[in-house]
Amino acid sequence: MAGKLYNLIHYKIGRLTVVSENVQKYLESRKKNRYWNCMCTCGNIVTVSTGHLRDGSTQSCGCFYKENLASIHKECVVDTALRVY
Repeated sequence: MAGKLYNLIHYKIGRLTVVSENVQKYLESRKKNRYWNCMCTCGNIVTVSTGHLRDGSTQSCGCFYKENLASIHKECVVDTALRVY
């Protein structure tokens, strides 16, 4: 039984907006997953599978992780500087 076909163009999840379907990647896929070209708010274009868009596991091109990593690192440096042994 085939899965449902979703048209995700203009679908927005997190920082990504679906702009088109990536047919070439679909044809190369062994599992025949559908893939979508998505534009991030930072301007990067990333290809994401339907499953990752629908379950929310991919919400940006990676820029969100990089921004949060910098803030987490700052908090760790401040935290370790205040420790008393």
